Parts: sequence; C-alpha cells; structure tokens
Amino acid sequence: MKTQTLLLLLACIIYGFMPLHAQWWSLTGGMVDSPNNHSMNNISVVSPEVVWAVSSAYPVTDEYLVRSTDGGESWTMTPIAIDSGLYAIHLYALNDTMAWLATSDEQNPISGKIYKTSDRGLSWEEQTGAFTGFNETPAGVYFWNENEGVAFGATCQTDYDDQIAIYYTESGGEDWTAVSGEDMPEQLPGERMCLASRNGFYEVVGDHIWFVTGDGRVFRSADRGKSWDAHYVIPEGGSGTLASLAFKDTLNGVAAIFPAGAATTTDGGTSWSNYRPFGFFYQSGQIEYIPGSEGTYLVGSGALPNSNRMAVSFDNGYSWEDMSTNVDLDCYQFLSPTVGFGGGIITGSADGGMYKWLGTGLTSSGHRISKVQLKVFPNPADSEVRVELSDWPVDGLQVKLYNAQGQLLRQEWLNRQGGIDVSGLSPGLYSLTALKDGQTYIGQFIKL
Repeated sequence: MKTQTLLLLLACIIYGFMPLHAQWWSLTGGMVDSPNNHSMNNISVVSPEVVWAVSSAYPVTDEYLVRSTDGGESWTMTPIAIDSGLYAIHLYALNDTMAWLATSDEQNPISGKIYKTSDRGLSWEEQTGAFTGFNETPAGVYFWNENEGVAFGATCQTDYDDQIAIYYTESGGEDWTAVSGEDMPEQLPGERMCLASRNGFYEVVGDHIWFVTGDGRVFRSADRGKSWDAHYVIPEGGSGTLASLAFKDTLNGVAAIFPAGAATTTDGGTSWSNYRPFGFFYQSGQIEYIPGSEGTYLVGSGALPNSNRMAVSFDNGYSWEDMSTNVDLDCYQFLSPTVGFGGGIITGSADGGMYKWLGTGLTSSGHRISKVQLKVFPNPADSEVRVELSDWPVDGLQVKLYNAQGQLLRQEWLNRQGGIDVSGLSPGLYSLTALKDGQTYIGQFIKL
C-alpha cells in the first residue's frame, strides 16, 4: 500500500504541482469495484477519518453508499437498499455508523421519504410520519445529535402552491412534527427548491440553520428547526436564482446568485446586500466557508460542464481569486483549512470519485496565493531539500513544512545557502510554504 501511494504521489510531482493547481488527491484507488461514470453528488464529512458519500449515475439506475473510516485510504461501497422508484437526494452522517437519507421519486406530483441507518448503511429503515402530505418531499436532512434533527424540502416544479414542508424530531426520527402556523413562514405561490449543489443549499452553525429557495429567499431557524422565518436575498421582483450559501458564524454569511452575483449578510440573514464580487466568482457553484479561517470562502464552478475551476476569497466574500484545480468537483466539505474532501465523477478504476485536499494557504486573510511555484529540489528527496525563489529577502525566508494531512510539522528561517533536513521524515508527500511580501508561495516534494 505504501509503495502504491508513493508511486501515485510521484506521478503527481512529475506532472507538476503548481500553487492552487492539483491541490486535490484522488482517493478512488482505495475503492472496490468503482463503477465508471458514477458521480459522488453528495458528501458528508464527520471527521478527518470518517467520510460518507452517495455515488450514482444519471439517469439513476443504481446508487451506492460510499464510506471510509481511515481518511480515504480504503472505502466500502454498498448498494443503497430503499424502496424502488426513490433515489437519494441528500445524505447526513452523524458518526461512523449512523446516518439519514432524504429521498424522492422526482415525479409530478412528487413524493419522498426519510430513511435511517444504524449499521453503516447495510440496511435502511423508513422513518414514517414525515412528508406524508400531497406533493411533499425532503431535499435536506440534518441532525445535531442522535435525537434532534430537522428535514425540509420542496419540489422544483411550479405546478403547486405551498410546496415547502419542514419537519423536526426529538426522537431520532421515530416521531416527526410538521412546522406549521406562526412557526412556518407564509410561502410564495409555487415556492420551489431547485438544488444547484447537494452540499451548498443549506448551512448549520450551532442551533442555527438556513436553506435557500429558488424564489430568492432564505429560510432561517435559530432553535434547531422548530420555528422559522424567511427573508429575501434577491429583492422582491428581482431576477436570478439562489444557488448556495455559507455562514462562518451566526451573523456573517455569503450567498451565490445565478447569474447576477452574490450577497452578504452581517445580521444572520435578516438583511442582505447584493453586489458583484471583485475578481473571479462562479455564481452557480457551491460556496463553502473554511472553518477555522478568518474569512476564507471557496466557490466552485458548479453547473459549468468539464470545468476544474474554483475561486477563493480571503475577505469574507468581497473579492475573489481564480484558481484552477486538477479535478471537476460536484461537491466538497471542509472541517478546517487543511482537512477537506470532495466528490466528482469516477473516470477509471483509480481515477476520480473521491478526493482529499492537499493544499495549504486557506487561513490567511489578505494573503494572496502566488501564481508562481516555489521550486523545491531535489525532488524526490532523501535527506535535504532546498527552495529557490527570486528576490530572496535580505533577512531570510520563513518556510513552513506540512505533511499530506495538512499538519504543520515545523517552520524555519532560511537564507540562500540553507536547506531543510528531511532525513527523519516518513516516506510520502510534503508541502512547503514561503511567505514573501504578503504572498504565499507553495511547493511540494516526495520524501523517499
């Protein structure tokens, strides 16, 4: 396994690592019987080790639950055994054994169900009592613990009024209560939920939860889904569709509006300021706040076909810098600036599908990622590596060393003649970052 991993990483080096290029490492080689042309369209990251996802093709003929408990080194792929005619819309995993699945038949009128697994997806139990009304279907499900959860959704059709339904549970899904009356916002005629991303249409921070609708509003709850209000992001009568949103805390968030631009809030979603972001911004993609950062957000190219582009903002979504990646991702989720996983199309027995973030540089508000590579040599290395950078600072260069999991191992000040001792490192992939004049330069090397 170690030899195979080193060969894969060495191939990545040969084809060239550039800053913010090829920052995702394919994990599909650890899967068994990976079906080509399947896509990981929904991902739920529990911890750096535990990752769940749903794999399916379009049109849907079969679906798999994809699961890892060792950070992506190995995977299990289990057929999702639910009622025929239904397929997975959204997956939420609470731990390494328990998860919930929102499903739909996508017919007109529509229907759907919530399922729960307590045995790692080997079996799924239908949770009755939710989404039993006419034209009701779940689009998302979230649980704060084994008992408290919420499910919500609507069809993307416009043929029926009052389509959005919300249910909450305090019994792990044994019983569900429909949100109604003054706890449920008055809906717009035919208000819909058309999901541009299975991972970007809702956000949770503490007891707060938000989700977007196709009619330009955000629904918000501050009490774990028991009562809700709704607020316009796109001004009433305006054009555009809400594609995704992300919050870094209970007050500050960013929403993507297709095709008009973006909006920000500083009061938890009560009011929104629409604007056209400076730089590169993908209005149809998933926005993801990077937990643990001052104000870093990522947005992908979303519905754009065959596009391996993302954009990063270090200033809470106001300005964005374009970056190319080595993959076309359908979804992604970060736990920290150094721990992230993404899902895309499986294109071969050891290519595509699931990915792990290997990049750095997602923590520094106001620090731009340089388009110039930090040259590291020799590469591969055995005992020592050196770096090459034009206009070397007189007082030296601050260099940080990271492992493949994004953990900072040490930092040193180097002069032009200085090298970094790597003789004590285990074989594998490592990253070096150097800060000069407010820019972060990135390079990688293989330790033999």
